Amino acid sequence: MEDGTREDYLLLDESERRYAEGLGERVLESLKKLDHLLYGYPVSRLQHSLQAATRAARGSPPRCSTTSAMSSPPTTMRRWRRRSCDRTCGPR
Repeated sequence: MEDGTREDYLLLDESERRYAEGLGERVLESLKKLDHLLYGYPVSRLQHSLQAATRAARGSPPRCSTTSAMSSPPTTMRRWRRRSCDRTCGPR
C-alpha cells in the first residue's frame, strides 16, 4: 500500500489486534470440533491429533512436524515422512 495514509495503517493495526485477541478462542473451538468419534475409529480426531503431536514433540523434530501431526488425519499420518517437513522448514 504505497498510497496508504497513517490513518489507514492505524485502522489496519487496530483490526489486526482485535483479530489476534480472539486467536486462542478460535483454536480451542477448532479443537472442540475434532472431539467426536467417527464410526470405525477407536479414537477421536482430537485424541489422534494430541497423540501424534506428543509423539512428534518427544522425538525432537522441527516445529513444523509437530504442527503437521496436529493437523493431519490418521490416514495422512501413516504416509507422513520427515523429509516432507525438511522441504517446508529446512533441515535441522
